[in-house]
Amino acid sequence: MNELIEILSGICSGEGFENSEDLIADGFLDSLDIVQVSAELENNFDIEITPVDVTRDNFKSVNSIYEMIKRLEQE
Repeated sequence: MNELIEILSGICSGEGFENSEDLIADGFLDSLDIVQVSAELENNFDIEITPVDVTRDNFKSVNSIYEMIKRLEQE
């Protein structure tokens, strides 16, 4: 989780994203940020994020991103 927060802190605009329940609606992530986050996650966690995985639900919060990473690591 710490590695994920470190990645997001370099991309998310503003402070307090860790507690956000909706990173997109709260303005912490936009579509270009999600592409960048996806690339960073693939490199750092040795996972493949496909277009099917790039959903609002998967990128809604730090916890939802973390759950997606854990799921993809199992595949």
